[in-house]
Amino acid sequence: NRARCAMGCSRLALRATVLGSVYTHQINIMILNEAEREKRRSHYQEPRPSDGLGDGVLFLRSIYLGLDEHPSVTDFHLHSKAEQEADQREADEMKKKFRGSGHDEADVLEAMLNVEIDRSEWFGALTSRTTFYDDLKGTDAVLEWDEKERFGFVPRLLVDVTSSSQQEKIDEKLKKLDEGRDVKYVRSQVDVDRHGQGNEMALKKIPIVILGIDKNLVEGLGQYAITFSQERNGKQSMDRKAFAEHPLKILLLEQALIQVDRQIRQEVARLAQELINVKDIPELNEVIETYNKLMKETEPPTVDQIIEAFEPVQNKIRQLYKIESIVSILNRWRNLRAIYILLLEKREENEKTASTRLTDQWRSSSETHRLLTREAA
Repeated sequence: NRARCAMGCSRLALRATVLGSVYTHQINIMILNEAEREKRRSHYQEPRPSDGLGDGVLFLRSIYLGLDEHPSVTDFHLHSKAEQEADQREADEMKKKFRGSGHDEADVLEAMLNVEIDRSEWFGALTSRTTFYDDLKGTDAVLEWDEKERFGFVPRLLVDVTSSSQQEKIDEKLKKLDEGRDVKYVRSQVDVDRHGQGNEMALKKIPIVILGIDKNLVEGLGQYAITFSQERNGKQSMDRKAFAEHPLKILLLEQALIQVDRQIRQEVARLAQELINVKDIPELNEVIETYNKLMKETEPPTVDQIIEAFEPVQNKIRQLYKIESIVSILNRWRNLRAIYILLLEKREENEKTASTRLTDQWRSSSETHRLLTREAA
């Protein structure tokens, strides 16, 4: 038996050499017992900075790149064929321009987060990957919540993933928060036709959040993922629940909440300015007085206080849709308010099962997280 085991292990080692480093760890993990897996898993659940491209990144790439496919511009029919062909040519040119300028860790992290935010329900939202055209213009994914009955519309949020830890690059990305972003091609997963097919739409000035961690932490994520490797039908895969309770989800929710907080404050300031000219709805004038009093306090009001001030007049606010200049502000304000409530609920839910020690370790290890939360506030 020992001889057969030794021969089998030798064959596995030889096969690993032939297949290359991307599979080496996968095969080795398969011959570990569960106790050894759990020991290694606990080790890599903590942040493990690493230099360069390792087997962890390669494993993540083998799992996620195939799951993170861009829809094609030609799959849509919302715009004219000539316009779509022009957009596809522009995307092809942009891909040539930026080819080789990024890091493999960045591409892998983007793919992983696009998949896990949806699959592990980190935000409680359905995620749609953008086309290359919209991706190269700065939006990686569209999040939608199936909460139309609750809010009267489908809350939507855009996501841009980053692995940069440079102040200037983070500052540049956070400028997107000021006005939101457009997505020209998206097929809703919530708004569907009578055949169950998602409706095509173009989104205008939708709120966006910048999410991510440092690229040198991606290798550790990959090593953690390797301990969940499985073989099915002769192919390597990974347990779908591997990242369901990972501390990374808490960091991303914190980043999103702080950035949505900032955008709510911006839109309320714009809304208050517009409401000065509204004379025929006295209840709204009272809300503005309350808001102005809050802003004059020594301590700035929390977003919860701001939302609470406007909450009683939501029905009155809907009357303002007859004023053309205020429509886009109202849409963003209502969308942001709904998103903030949903993200807050999800964070509270996740914190019940999260490890405070591990979450604190990830916070202190990620310069990207520090910049995305501090500079957005």
